[in-house]
Amino acid sequence: MEGAARLSGVNELPTPTWNYLHINDVPVSVPTGAASPSYPPAEKIPGGTGPEASAWLSRSADARESVVVTHGQRRERPVELTVGGKDDARIRDTLVTLCDDSEADVVVVARSDRDGDATCGSRLRLDLARGARAHVHVYVAMHDGYQYIDDIGAALADDASLDVHYHLLGAGLTVCGLRTENVGFRAAVDVDVRYLCRGNQTLDMNYNLRLSGRKSTADLNAYGVLFDNARKTLRDTIDLVRGGKGAQGNENETVLLAGDGVVNKSLPVILCDEEDVVGNHGATIGSVSEEQLQYLRARGLDDQAANALFARSVIDSATSQAPTAAARDAALFAARRFLGDDAVDDVLDASGVEGKEEA
Repeated sequence: MEGAARLSGVNELPTPTWNYLHINDVPVSVPTGAASPSYPPAEKIPGGTGPEASAWLSRSADARESVVVTHGQRRERPVELTVGGKDDARIRDTLVTLCDDSEADVVVVARSDRDGDATCGSRLRLDLARGARAHVHVYVAMHDGYQYIDDIGAALADDASLDVHYHLLGAGLTVCGLRTENVGFRAAVDVDVRYLCRGNQTLDMNYNLRLSGRKSTADLNAYGVLFDNARKTLRDTIDLVRGGKGAQGNENETVLLAGDGVVNKSLPVILCDEEDVVGNHGATIGSVSEEQLQYLRARGLDDQAANALFARSVIDSATSQAPTAAARDAALFAARRFLGDDAVDDVLDASGVEGKEEA
């Protein structure tokens, strides 16, 4: 790689506001390198991180794949996309096309085998035909020297459904963007986000769920814990587009502040250009009270052990829901970093998962 470039408009809010909070987008510097062609079909589907970041990922990808699941078929094995490890691609550009009434799992795992500085990413496009079903899992667990950009865009036809499960377990900088175009009748999107941030890590998320189909639905739920001096921004937008009569969207976030130096920015947004629609949003942000800490201390837990309890629920969820060995190993990597080496066996036992973390 030669030199560096600064991307603009990354994770840009659909309706920029409150400039003094610096919440409208996130600045990202990336290495420059040789350009390579992208998949033309994927260009028709916008991603959540914005045009400039998406274009950079496409140009810089060193692994490309186009997967088609034919009419009425259920793909037995997940489409597994790993980046960042010593045997993995650095940046992936993937198009998954699901024909009528087909179904597939897609697993994106960003991991790092050793300390160092690197920029990794994944650009994923999902084209869902009538009645298609896609289940996406994103796992991020990297050393603090790494920055990772995850860009997802999806188009849904009539009766198509998409569920996306994020387990964002740490990197120096994690940038995640998701944009869905619910163009079909009764199309449905369900997004579930679990995250942990510690040290001086930064997590920036932008989820833009557009409901343009009649009776289409979108639900987003997020839960996370911030430690030390971590910084996190969540922009979650339900956009009730004209023509989407009967559409319903809900978004909710719960944030636990477990460090004196943390910075949290939560911006739930409902946009509406149609009548006969329902949109609900909210965020709950708080810290552990001194009374609760005293209760735990009285039972033999110091503050560090108490904080580990808060992280444990996110890691247990990541481990028990891991659809592949690589995803499980990413969760165990996070367990080591947040809970210590001795906690890995306990996490495996509690999650009912057999096996050990790969070296």
